[in-house]
Amino acid sequence: MDISIQQVTNQGFESWQVEVFGVTVSFKDRASALAFAVKLQERVDAPHQISEETLRRWEAEHASLQADG
Repeated sequence: MDISIQQVTNQGFESWQVEVFGVTVSFKDRASALAFAVKLQERVDAPHQISEETLRRWEAEHASLQADG
């Protein structure tokens, strides 16, 4: 996942922006932007458990899409 952090000046005011997947979140300072980006990356990298029911639904939907294509 590509997370970008950049400093932006708009009408004389500086802010920091974190962008990921086309979504931009603004912060007043660099430390806040970095903290957000680090926490976001930690959450994405964390193990995720997917229920058996969800896996079955995904499998059925995938099979349906394959049949239609």
